[in-house]
Amino acid sequence: MDLRARVLENLIDKLLQQDDKKNTQQQCNQAEPVNNYTQQFPNPVFTLDQALRLQQHLNQSKIQEQEVIQKHDAAQTISLCQSLSPRFAFNSLYEWQQNLLLQTLTAPQLRNILISATTASGKTHLASIFVLKTLIQQKKSCMFVVPYVALVDELTIRFKELLPSSCCLCSLTGLKPLPQFINNKPTLFIVTIEKANLLIKQMVTLKVVDKLGLVVVDEIHTSCDKNERGQKLELLICYFLVLQKYMKKLEEIGKNKEAKEQKTEAAVQNENIGHNEGQKELPFQIIAMSATIDNHVDFKNWLNADLFQSNFRQVQLQETIFCRNMLYNFADQQKIKQVQLIDQNPLLSLLLTTKKPLIVFVATKKLTKTLSAQFAQLISNNYKNEADDIKIQRRTNLLNQLTNKIPTIMQGVCQHSSDLLQADRQLIEEAFRENVVHTLVATTTLAAGVNLPAKSVIINGLKIGISQIDQQYYRQMTGRAGRTRESKEGYSILYLEDPKQFEEVKQLQLPYKCESQIFQPDFVHNTTNYLLLLSYQFKIDFRISLSQTLYAHQNTVQPQEFAENVHFLQKIGIIQAQNGQIQLTQLGKASNDAGFFSGQTNYYQQLIHRSNQFGFDIFSDDMIYLFLVYLPLQMYQKFESTTLEESLEQEEQCHVNYEELGQLNEFVLKFLFSDFEDITQKFLQNNQNNKIKYYILYKVQLLKQAINALKKGNKSVSEDELIKSSLSLCGQLVIFCESMSYNNFKAILQQKQQEIRNLIEDDITDLLQIRYVGVFRARVLKHTGFNNAQDIVDAGLERLKLVLNFGEANDAAVQRVYDGALEVISK
Repeated sequence: MDLRARVLENLIDKLLQQDDKKNTQQQCNQAEPVNNYTQQFPNPVFTLDQALRLQQHLNQSKIQEQEVIQKHDAAQTISLCQSLSPRFAFNSLYEWQQNLLLQTLTAPQLRNILISATTASGKTHLASIFVLKTLIQQKKSCMFVVPYVALVDELTIRFKELLPSSCCLCSLTGLKPLPQFINNKPTLFIVTIEKANLLIKQMVTLKVVDKLGLVVVDEIHTSCDKNERGQKLELLICYFLVLQKYMKKLEEIGKNKEAKEQKTEAAVQNENIGHNEGQKELPFQIIAMSATIDNHVDFKNWLNADLFQSNFRQVQLQETIFCRNMLYNFADQQKIKQVQLIDQNPLLSLLLTTKKPLIVFVATKKLTKTLSAQFAQLISNNYKNEADDIKIQRRTNLLNQLTNKIPTIMQGVCQHSSDLLQADRQLIEEAFRENVVHTLVATTTLAAGVNLPAKSVIINGLKIGISQIDQQYYRQMTGRAGRTRESKEGYSILYLEDPKQFEEVKQLQLPYKCESQIFQPDFVHNTTNYLLLLSYQFKIDFRISLSQTLYAHQNTVQPQEFAENVHFLQKIGIIQAQNGQIQLTQLGKASNDAGFFSGQTNYYQQLIHRSNQFGFDIFSDDMIYLFLVYLPLQMYQKFESTTLEESLEQEEQCHVNYEELGQLNEFVLKFLFSDFEDITQKFLQNNQNNKIKYYILYKVQLLKQAINALKKGNKSVSEDELIKSSLSLCGQLVIFCESMSYNNFKAILQQKQQEIRNLIEDDITDLLQIRYVGVFRARVLKHTGFNNAQDIVDAGLERLKLVLNFGEANDAAVQRVYDGALEVISK
């Protein structure tokens, strides 16, 4: 007998026993009948009153029964995941997490879920359960989408310890090419937005998208960022929603017409009974998470999701304002107490007395250097014994490992901004987690990145650069406080110099509305073309693609406004009319596979055609750099309505150093219709309205210099960023060339991509997938020449023990790393 039947039977038995007991008691109280021999007719099994009462009990019991069954099924699911992933702490669930799991984990049909909960409330922990359920129970793959490379690395470290041997882990960032095939084993893909876009399209092309069971989108509020990342995330989610809606249709396209005709009438009726669009089983589930959205209904409707909200926070956050030696409550701005200053500088006094570990957010990168230097000097002058010998030694080791030396580290203080190489930022973040460094002075970008265990946060003023801090940024920054395991409270302090700023603080207490940005002037053309291509790919009406954007849920849009875009896409050969229908051409499919916007596709296609037409050697180093230069999206639009020759002659507001352009070889100059005399003349004129061709040439020269600096091991931060954006573009070009069968060019690009990638020391994503390898060991491995698990296994255990230095117990550490690499290879 199954659980449902047992529960129902037990409840009925209990109710009947209660009624029998009650009836017996009533009979005992009645007078004895006159004639003991009078035949007594038995009462009916249920009187009307009993029947009504039993019906009420049964109605209640159905609810109780369902709750029992839900708990039983949820417990079974969690038990299964626990048995296969024993390292996961299922027992440490908060009440709001348990309630969400009971309502969703064993639901009869998949539903999208939107989770809006405070920072450090356990959203990622909850998402991990759904990931394990999908991988282990459904035996399907998952995609975990995050906006930053640092978050990819953080999640990679987390999940490599949780996944059972039956599942695979694949982390993808801009530096890493897509896997050549989709593994037969259930796989967790941890990806950036750009890689998610490429990966899902590859799965559709390879017709393996049915292996996808779950997509988790973290930090979904970044879809409203006023930059390319925000645009790309909203359009990516739009793609997922369209795919959810029409995967059944895609499956039917490949079916044989004869097989369709053989369907019985009963089967057809069975498919249609009681299944409207909203009731169909989802082919995969979307779970979106955020800590900073207030307009939940917009996102709920956009995702067609069940909304779960929680204000729970494990560590209580005390929010205050510090102004002119006085501490105020943030919520009502009432005075709390006067603070005695230890130093003449109020801000330095505040840094000194605030509980550590501490993150101080400042408006500019310059301030991270000056404030950290001032604070370190104050500590050095007044607190000589701030650290013991062991901590001093660890700080010395950290200082020696950094490319850019930061002397303030010896006082436990360090700057953190994009002025540092990513490799250095990783080391500093690790040192902060281990309490080697107690104070970070950082720009606001740290608030939206990795999770760092700070007890306290200080926000220096109400500005980010020249912009005002909004509610979203404020919550992200204060959300860093109280994240240490031993903390019982977190502290956030907003530092103000002028009491007049209190009026501005009130704005931070208002609800924040995240609004779509995809039809802003810089994005409107690319967005429209993207949605058109999406419609043609899935053979659906443009209005349906448009309806799956957040913008459509927040605004009224007229589709007829976009007719000229259709004409343009036909003109450049991305779409064509065939048998009365518009379809993607091979170029259109290649553009879609590579994740290019239409302007990018047109630009690279013209470059390749020009190379073939004039016999230019596209395999020379300088020509490769020409293809790897990443241009702003609005500049790609310049190539949409005109020929390459005309587009290159257009003017654009951009800075060009013409002196450096003369260092390019004659080949590239001729390719872009330039000559040295023309460049010299431009240099003398110093005209800021430069032609696009000069901007491209200048970028080619900068990339060439950056690659040379990388080979010598002395690249700058700007060169580092330029190289990484070019590598990401290179990955897209490889996919584009593969789809267009440009095989020679594809092979050269892959060779250049791998050559550069091996030189980048902070590209440690592959190494972090190995069990027992953290940031420090990954850096040691990378520096010694090991780029992935295969390199480690190929070297062999004995050689590894000779060349690696992980510190104390080195041989044991090397053994564990080697075993972890074997485990990765075996999958």
